[in-house]
Amino acid sequence: MAKRKWLAALAAILTLALACALFGACADKTEYTLTWRVDDGVTVSVEGAEGLPETWEEGEDLVFTVTPPSAAYEVTVRVGNRIATEEDGKYTAQITGNTAIVIRAERSPTALVVSSMPDKLTYSIGDVPDVTGLEVAVQYGDSSTEPLTADDYTVSPSEFAGGETEIFIIYKADRSLRAEIPLASPVKYTATLELNGGTLVNEEIKEMEGYTETPGENGNVTVTFAYYLDEGETLDISATRENYKFLSWKNGTADFAGGTTLTHENQTVLTLSADWQFTVVEFAAVRLEVTTDPANAAAGERPYLILEGTFYAADSAQLYLLEGDQHISLEGTTVSGSQGEQFTLYFDLTQLAAAAEENDAVYGAWMDIRMNAMVDGELQSQEIFITQDGDIEVDLSQQISYGTNAYRFQSWTNEETGRTALKVELVSIGEYTYEVSFDNSNGTPTLILTGQFDMSQHPDWVGKTLRIDWWQMSGSWGEQLITLTADGTWTARFALTSSVDLSKTYFHFTVRNEDGSDYQAQKDLQLANCTNYKPTVTLDPTRYDTMTNAMVFETDTHYYYVGSGDNVTGLMFVSAAK
Repeated sequence: MAKRKWLAALAAILTLALACALFGACADKTEYTLTWRVDDGVTVSVEGAEGLPETWEEGEDLVFTVTPPSAAYEVTVRVGNRIATEEDGKYTAQITGNTAIVIRAERSPTALVVSSMPDKLTYSIGDVPDVTGLEVAVQYGDSSTEPLTADDYTVSPSEFAGGETEIFIIYKADRSLRAEIPLASPVKYTATLELNGGTLVNEEIKEMEGYTETPGENGNVTVTFAYYLDEGETLDISATRENYKFLSWKNGTADFAGGTTLTHENQTVLTLSADWQFTVVEFAAVRLEVTTDPANAAAGERPYLILEGTFYAADSAQLYLLEGDQHISLEGTTVSGSQGEQFTLYFDLTQLAAAAEENDAVYGAWMDIRMNAMVDGELQSQEIFITQDGDIEVDLSQQISYGTNAYRFQSWTNEETGRTALKVELVSIGEYTYEVSFDNSNGTPTLILTGQFDMSQHPDWVGKTLRIDWWQMSGSWGEQLITLTADGTWTARFALTSSVDLSKTYFHFTVRNEDGSDYQAQKDLQLANCTNYKPTVTLDPTRYDTMTNAMVFETDTHYYYVGSGDNVTGLMFVSAAK
């Protein structure tokens, strides 16, 4: 029996030796050195080993668990140059060389905790957050805390833009951790209102935060205050001034879009200036009409400028017609009453025609319509402004005829103020017609005006010189001089050369005496009798306004537009490069 056991053992030995010889399976395995670096308090347990092994056999999985000192810590395990990942509570590493295993345990911050609020919790736009009195700590996973200093966190925003409701404290070591400091009220905007002699209607503004009054020249006062409006809230900033009408709050040169009301939607940092108009009378309607003046029925039907309104700062006012360029002035009707009382003023426009007999420059002159009055010992003057909030709507197309003259409205807009003033103009009807045509047959585009006067209306014009001119916005102009014959026909040709500025050109005519002095003047060549009516043409809006009743000619390089444009009823010409 013993012999059999010995033989079996020998066979096993021989088999193992043969296997080792054939396959090298019995060679010694390589062992590598392990270097452990473990933070204090961390427990490491390696499967199949007691303690932390100093060597490990190649090809064998190194499996171990790591236990941090407490839940407040976060563990990082690095095997060689790689971060090890925990799976099912264990770390597994393949050892292929001498390896350092580094296990770090750091406390894991989970939140910022505010234990004492800042002293200041009310701000206006532009202020910088003040965290004096703030006490804040970082909290870890085990609920332990550690106080922070101002060097450990940042404050946001660095400056208030308006409307903010909190301050944010951001932990520098982990910017995902922040604490919100609620403000006592949203950050307020500031409003600065230059009253220009007026006063605010809303007395409650004086109770608002930061309200101050700053005196200026001529008794003007500028007020400043801080405000914030929630959705649905409004703040009335309307103002009043004795004898003046409030036109608008100006934001620079533009009207403030909010009018006289601030809302949640339009609140911002505001610097506004009150725009006022001294108001002698408040106009309700202005019109031209051939009618009978009830106060002068005996005069019969005559052409009248009729003004309706209410006495405002004055109880008596006189109409004046003025033209500044040629220093033409004409006194008109005076109306009297009492403040708040309505009035209707009739001005007989034949007085303009009478003035033109002495000064032919009155023809075609755009006359300001002014109401003058003495108020508190000072002469005050008021124009008629149209098509703006608080002003009146006037039909600018009105034109009335009486005898050989016509009267019509014109208007002029001040580019700086954006206000449009109403004018009245005397023109000679002239009983004329004309046509507009275009000729490019000789290679030079030419605008042709062909017309005829009814000489039975003006027999004294025979033999006189007709001057047709064109005037351009650039200030340059050209003219044609034509001798009027008994049949009254005339033709004017204007070559459209490249050297001529063809932007917004207006046409006029003047009848001259033999000595060259003006006999009859016409500011605009009226479009009313032009036979060439075409559909409206809209030009490049960056260069031109819309022209009505326009006709279009063209060459290879240009378009030429002829029609009525802007606020004038006269003929206007414009060219545009293709």
